Amino acid sequence: YNDINTRDWYAGADLAKEAAERHSRIYKLEDTHFDPVVHYADDKEIDEKLAQALIKSLEWGNKIPTGIFYKNDLISPFTTRLTDKIPNYMENPPAKQNISKDGKPTTDVSKLLDSLQV
Repeated sequence: YNDINTRDWYAGADLAKEAAERHSRIYKLEDTHFDPVVHYADDKEIDEKLAQALIKSLEWGNKIPTGIFYKNDLISPFTTRLTDKIPNYMENPPAKQNISKDGKPTTDVSKLLDSLQV
């Protein structure tokens, strides 16, 4: 919520003045015939589902969709792909790693930066 898009605005309180009854601006995608799921690992279907999700995400105004816009269970979750590449990632994620000691960086990247000079 903010000063313009308040709780009452999302609930459609201002629309009640225009119409006989109050209608929420929010609607659930699962209540419509919208299908966000990629069923086949076909580039055409993936592109169609992504485009469909993008179009739905741009809806705004008197009708605002909520729910699942895109779902592709044919690819493994990000955490699985990450731990496949970096096995100890979950035990030692970057957020828990020390990057400085006594206000000084723990790594020296000067050689790397020197190699990038033109």
